[in-house]
Order: sequence, then structure tokens, then C-alpha cells
Amino acid sequence: MFNGTPVFEQISPTALRITGLSLSPNTSGTLGFSDAGGIPPAPDVLLPATFPRPTSSVPLRALLKVDISPESAGPLTNLPPSIEKTGEGEDFRIEVTNTKVDLATQTLEIYLTVLGQDQGTSVLVQNSPGTSVTINSN
Repeated sequence: MFNGTPVFEQISPTALRITGLSLSPNTSGTLGFSDAGGIPPAPDVLLPATFPRPTSSVPLRALLKVDISPESAGPLTNLPPSIEKTGEGEDFRIEVTNTKVDLATQTLEIYLTVLGQDQGTSVLVQNSPGTSVTINSN
């Protein structure tokens, strides 16, 4: 399970930045679209409704690029964690695992990018849970 509180920034219609999370030694955290529970279990972090759910015959695991780096400058003490994408639709999950048994990760900066989607002209930026602003580029 992730430590911290996720902060979402929708940096384009198809790209999302997530900060404020880290992992304890030898643990995993999950990101996903739905908290329906069951199998698979509800994710630790729900992706915001503004992040697109790609509709394509290509599996979501192939369309979604995941990049992880440290949120702050300094020595990289424990990166990168491993990433596994599983499921489809509402059951889609991104599992991030800290494989170090004795060292927590630094605070993570996670970028999710949907490949091959129309970029559009409107961006919704969510600075903290419950607050957002729409920016139109003309």
C-alpha cells in the first residue's frame, strides 16, 4: 500500500502526473479506475474521473505508458520500483512494487500517458483533492 496522499495534476487531456506517494520496503501499491472491489481488489489509489479510459481494440496495458522518477532532487537511493499492468476496463490495475527489503522509496513522481489518443484543447488541472480548474488552449 502506498504511503502519503496522492496529488493529481492533469497536465494534458491524455497525461496525468501523480505525486505525494512513496512505498515502504518490500511493499506494493496499486492504481486503478474503479473501487468496485472483489477480484481484483479495490486499488489503493483511484485515478481521477478526468483521466481518459481509452476505448480501443488494443489492450489498455499496451496503450498506457507509466513513468516513475523521484519527486525531489537528490541521490537516487531506491529507484526504479517495478511496474506491472494487469486487467482491462474497470479491472485495470497498475501495481508499483518496491523490491528492496530494507529501504523505502523516495517520494515518487508518476506519469501516466495514454498513447495514440487525440490531444484535444482543454486541460483539467486538479491541484488537490476536490479543487480543479479548466484551462483552454486557443
